[in-house]
Amino acid sequence: MSAKTKNSEMRDYNRIEGKGNIIAEQLQLVVINPPETKSGKDKGASSQDKNLLDFVADLPEPRLSDPTSAAFGDHELRDYSNALEADRLLLLSCADTSLSRAAVAAIIESIGITGKEQRKFLNLGSIPASITPDVHQLFDRAINPTADVVLVVEALAERARPFVDSLVNDGVFGRDFIRESLGTHRLLVVCLVDSQRFVARVEDLPFEHWAISSLEFRLRPHFPDRYSDLAAKITAQRNDGRWSRAETDFDRQLSALLKSDGLLAAIEMGGPISATDHTAPLADSDQSPMHLAVLYTATFYPDLAPMEFARVLKTLLGDEQTTISEKVPQKGSDGTMKVEEIQRKEPLVKIWEERSDAILRECRLITTRESNRSVVFADGGRRDLLRVRFEEEYGVYVETRFVRAWEKRLIFDVSDRIVADVIRLTIEMAATDPNQFGRDWLLDNLEQLCNGSGDSVAALRRFAELFRSMLAEPQLDALVPAILERLLQTRRHQYALELVKNLRFAPRFDDLYWLKQIIDRSDDAVRATAYMYLYNEVRRRGIGVFREIARWLPPTGRDPLTYSPSNAAALRLMLQYCLETTERFSPENYGLWPTRFPLLASDAESAPDDFALLVQLLLHPGIKAVVNDSWPDPDVLALLVSRWVFILFGYGLIAEAAADDPFSPEASMRVLVEQLVEGVRAPELRHFRQSMIESWEGMSDVFALAPGLLGAEGRSRRQEFAAKRALVKKLISEFRRFQRDLRPIARQQQAATA
Repeated sequence: MSAKTKNSEMRDYNRIEGKGNIIAEQLQLVVINPPETKSGKDKGASSQDKNLLDFVADLPEPRLSDPTSAAFGDHELRDYSNALEADRLLLLSCADTSLSRAAVAAIIESIGITGKEQRKFLNLGSIPASITPDVHQLFDRAINPTADVVLVVEALAERARPFVDSLVNDGVFGRDFIRESLGTHRLLVVCLVDSQRFVARVEDLPFEHWAISSLEFRLRPHFPDRYSDLAAKITAQRNDGRWSRAETDFDRQLSALLKSDGLLAAIEMGGPISATDHTAPLADSDQSPMHLAVLYTATFYPDLAPMEFARVLKTLLGDEQTTISEKVPQKGSDGTMKVEEIQRKEPLVKIWEERSDAILRECRLITTRESNRSVVFADGGRRDLLRVRFEEEYGVYVETRFVRAWEKRLIFDVSDRIVADVIRLTIEMAATDPNQFGRDWLLDNLEQLCNGSGDSVAALRRFAELFRSMLAEPQLDALVPAILERLLQTRRHQYALELVKNLRFAPRFDDLYWLKQIIDRSDDAVRATAYMYLYNEVRRRGIGVFREIARWLPPTGRDPLTYSPSNAAALRLMLQYCLETTERFSPENYGLWPTRFPLLASDAESAPDDFALLVQLLLHPGIKAVVNDSWPDPDVLALLVSRWVFILFGYGLIAEAAADDPFSPEASMRVLVEQLVEGVRAPELRHFRQSMIESWEGMSDVFALAPGLLGAEGRSRRQEFAAKRALVKKLISEFRRFQRDLRPIARQQQAATA
């Protein structure tokens, strides 16, 4: 063999398989990069580079005061342990933190995870605000590739809601994908959730939910034979407003009645009777502006730590003053001393700082002695009664204090509890008075806070938390689309994009619809950023998003000059995904069945439509105008299809299907080739069909020569090249067979037309 001939054959080999192969060349032509931002660098880049797994720590050991595994029934512990091992994910909720810690410890003990290095903890409340968490981020790498790891994820803070949404909302990742990915990364996840806020409205949870009743746990030692019935009665009475709705107040009511043996009597009466009624004074002392503000804060911002309580109170007081009467000695004209009463202005904040403990006592507020210290009412149930009185008798006061909380930007406070209270109050105000606190009011605040914060991205993340909660409320979910539409109309495209990015996975929110709107209606810079974000979502969320974007494709007969930006984006993005997914798919996964290759991961029912979509994309005439004027290229298409066949079968020629799987690699290849032949059956593509066959025949020759071309490496890979050559020949045979089958149909159609 001459050097010239060998060089030519090596070029052929490299074009097919080596560096600079055809797929890699085409991928370089397709990929686009977004322009630099005006600042040159994203302010949150350093945080965005981090993954959730970077914040994983060792799981804290249970406290000595925590309950033990004996607190749970053997039956329920066994059931939920089995569910965790089967699904690799378990949702767990409990109002009592010590009880939830004990449940986690009992679960871990039950499944036999003993090593400290196998018990990990992730608190989503402490991750940077720039990270919007979701379950897919746990699949970035394995924590411990050699052993199963139990990861306890605390998803209780408001910023954790997207993570829970990514688990429980249909159409995001899906139960099977999550379970398989957790298994691949050897993870068993126990996710601690707030059932009332995060999952109460989800009708059919994809994973088991262990909702632990702290009420039953508290009742069991006192009433071992009837604790379940008593818990059910108390829960029903509480839903009717006969017990305090706030967890802290409810626990204090229950504890007091258990200690005094008065629980059964209280239940018989329909619920505890509070010492406070609607005619009693709000505070023990005069009803001053100071006391009114303290009571308002305790009522509408419940269970805050003392420092948090003081911060909210002083923020709401602002620079308000009150008139103080003071008696002072004055020297009269006759030289005698007289006591006179004078009045002066005193800032309320100063009064609070000087008399805070006394004022709390006068308002009958105390600080709990538990580890999670908080300011609560001394009288159980008083908060609920005071709330009614405030709303009925002090409506203007409630409204002005709410507005001041927004003016003073409490929505950006560092405390998750304060932020959650502001969000809850905003939802309530928007629901009860939509004309005043609806779309326009929210938009005005968004504009002001984004323009004045110095970091509009961080401000928009916090607004996204508010909007996510609104989407969970049926009477408010229309507000969010209305706000996004208004932002696009006023050319606040970047604001809209940031909100959409942070609202992904939210219930009743179609982020792909809004990304299409942003791509079609924004300027070039925002459009490029939206494209790159969308492409990353396709890579993360897989073929489901790919199929949705296929709806953006323009009709094949449409003039490319009339393509919308989203038409062009769909063509470029889908082609990029096809090329990149094929080029980067790990050879270790070739031949596995069911296949892990997303483009071919279909069943017998959906494969014809899925593979027809691939062919429609790869042969779309618009690619020539949008991406590459040499497209469609039969060599590239031939190489793509042959690579897909290698992925289906591996290099051993035969991939075994599971015994209960009616769809095999052979069947998958037949459907793929059938759709390909159907796609190129038009008379004007006759040359295209012939070129593809010639490309495959050339590949067959290259694989025959490869062992000799590559020396020792080629000889060690001889079996691989033989398998590839056999598969290419099989592909050619199937392609020609389907061509023959279609010829009679084509003749009949031609005759009918004539």
